[in-house]
Amino acid sequence: MDLRDLTYFEVIADLGHMGRAADKLGRTQPALTKCIQRLEEAVGADLFERTGRGITLTRVGEVLLARARRMREAMDESLREVTDFAAGTAGRVGIGCGATMGEYLLPQICRAIIADPALRSRCRSE
Repeated sequence: MDLRDLTYFEVIADLGHMGRAADKLGRTQPALTKCIQRLEEAVGADLFERTGRGITLTRVGEVLLARARRMREAMDESLREVTDFAAGTAGRVGIGCGATMGEYLLPQICRAIIADPALRSRCRSE
């Protein structure tokens, strides 16, 4: 199963219409049809029922849509976490010092680092 196919599947399911989904995604209808065919082949069942001028999800399609949304949310959260870590806005910092320094000097140093972007970037690179 391809993540791009799942993304397209979500949009098609939300809009209930291949033509509107194609317009929104900037893809052709045949490309989206092929995407749905690949997904249907992978799960071994139809994902949509054709109804008049639109389409609706089958029960299998509803299950896949719920799972696809959870996977996308997990991927978005992972990307946010990794990006924050890479930018230095998340992660763990370990500092060793004596009791007096930890009580009086360290809080001032931490406040200065947090407040000054130049200091933050220097701390990341060292």
